[in-house]
Amino acid sequence: METCRYLQGCAFFNDPSVQRFQTLFDQLKADYCHGHFGDCARYQVASRIGREHVPTSMLPTQLQWAEMILRRHSEESGCSGA
Repeated sequence: METCRYLQGCAFFNDPSVQRFQTLFDQLKADYCHGHFGDCARYQVASRIGREHVPTSMLPTQLQWAEMILRRHSEESGCSGA
């Protein structure tokens, strides 16, 4: 199964302060980082406008937040498509 190209440097999944949530993070990694990363909010932002625009605290499930970031970036840059 293909793995997300952003996983190794993902600030969210590699944050040492989240070790207490390891079981949850392992499940999120299985769901979003291995094969279904196109459904990940973090991946959507990183792949469209760059990893530097992904908030560290954004969960893979926060698609509305991702859409807001993409829309704002599009408006600020004068692009018609995110």
